[in-house]
Amino acid sequence: MPGGSPFSPPLSILALGSYLRQNGIDVTTIDVSPSYYHYTLNPELFRKHYEITRKTLKGINDNITIASDYATVSKFLERLWTPDDYNHNTLVSFREAIALISDARKILELPYHPVKISAEIASLPSRLRPINWSFRRYWDRSTETIKSGHPLLRYCEEYLIPKLKAINPELIGVSISYSEQAHHSYILIDQISKILNTPIVVGGTYFHELFEGRPTVITAENENYVKIAPMLQPYGILGEGEKPLLQLCNCVATGQSIDNIPGLFYQQGQNILLQPEGPPIETDELPAIDLSLLQDYKKYLSPIKIAPLMTARGCYWNKCAFCDHSNTLQSGWRELDASLVAENMRRFKEEHHVDYVGICDESTSPRMLERLSRELSKTSDQIFFGTMARFEKKIINLIEPLVKAGCRSLSFGLESGVQRVVDTMGKGYKLQDAVRILELCEEYGISVELFIMFGFPTERLSEASQTIEFLETHQSKIDSFRANPWYWKNDSPIGKCPAQFSQEVDKASCPTAAVHRPIENTTGVTKRLAMELVRSLAEHGALRDKIIHHSPGELRQEEYYVIARFCEGNIQPSVDAG
Repeated sequence: MPGGSPFSPPLSILALGSYLRQNGIDVTTIDVSPSYYHYTLNPELFRKHYEITRKTLKGINDNITIASDYATVSKFLERLWTPDDYNHNTLVSFREAIALISDARKILELPYHPVKISAEIASLPSRLRPINWSFRRYWDRSTETIKSGHPLLRYCEEYLIPKLKAINPELIGVSISYSEQAHHSYILIDQISKILNTPIVVGGTYFHELFEGRPTVITAENENYVKIAPMLQPYGILGEGEKPLLQLCNCVATGQSIDNIPGLFYQQGQNILLQPEGPPIETDELPAIDLSLLQDYKKYLSPIKIAPLMTARGCYWNKCAFCDHSNTLQSGWRELDASLVAENMRRFKEEHHVDYVGICDESTSPRMLERLSRELSKTSDQIFFGTMARFEKKIINLIEPLVKAGCRSLSFGLESGVQRVVDTMGKGYKLQDAVRILELCEEYGISVELFIMFGFPTERLSEASQTIEFLETHQSKIDSFRANPWYWKNDSPIGKCPAQFSQEVDKASCPTAAVHRPIENTTGVTKRLAMELVRSLAEHGALRDKIIHHSPGELRQEEYYVIARFCEGNIQPSVDAG
């Protein structure tokens, strides 16, 4: 869906497509995000929407001008864009190219900015929203804004729907990962359902939050009803989707009843019904990821080819107090065979000429990292990859073999630069080990992404300041970082038993609906202060170029930094590789 990565495909659509194909289902996979980017970066369309933007700005303030930006961006798009894909040579100066593409997207979407303003209001606790505000009115109003000339409509009419008509599917699946994708997804689903008489099934992590606590019925009075109901045309699947989606495909093809499909949700009268989820899929049932499912790889905005993979389902640690992933996914940790993962990576490189594999684990275990390093070291042609890991002491001795195996990027959940806060969060690592791992990553040329958090219960301002000092002290070892306020999640350990962690949570501000929101603490770093600390990092002289932004359409995500390092010659084979 629009709002996903324009640099590489999401694992979800490839994993589902590979499983269905293995089980005899004819599958065509379309990643809408890069194809929509390609459609909107057409210089002719850009010129047309620039005029709309220029008139919008003039209506706001006669002194505002974007003519100089327009001229520079327009000339760049003329060099970049071709009818079928891109001139990827124009992306070699990657940071400059992406800055221009970001400007183009801002110019294109500025007339529809009220959607983003409303989205900010939607993320606030109900007591902080305007008195006359409701999510239902927000949805209707911002959807109307999108419909009034948004390029997404032309994309549907001129590209997506003709492509779907040519395929003539019996069932259309739509995967939605992030809340920022919800409105664009609704517009696409609305347009498709009006023109094609084809059932649609939705799924993805976006819905896991909305069914928090797994209610069997969601009524029209529930705040989440309006976020789910517009998507149902007529089906949705919750949880791991491989087996339920295969069952649904077979039911649609044969006309059998859908009553026993695990995790299926659908509308019945004024209610949304959810069927119980089934057992998680076993790892030996998962096929190798089949990249041939994607036919438009050249539409990704990257001069290198990136492919996703995973080594496990779930999280092997599963003790972080703020995390709800194990409960929202309703599945335990299951690790794949390292030799099969390595073989999949070799096939990526040999058959599909993949330059970099992004492993999409919640956190790759030290055992898997050791085994995978050993398997990958058996090949003479080094395969570059990156993954998420934990600051465990065991990682210290794995950095060198990981580099020799091709690892060039690691992400870690630092969360805080204060040991007391780290311990309270249940992170289970020592800061001295984290520092040593960062030193080794810098020494061996592994780029590092960190996750940090402000406002966790009991955290004091002095401790939050120490986290910023940690980033400043070790900035040479850190390529990028994500900063967030602490969010209350009902299904997290602290959400279930706040008294075990702190008495400082203001329970009156905790949401009853399944929306992840910053929650007020009665002492320490308040919600407002936590958000101010996050914003301050975006303006921090030494750190602002390293922060990963979360705003819709923002292109500086984790892959951005990996691609930039490739283009700048900072990712090279190990001297003694092979």
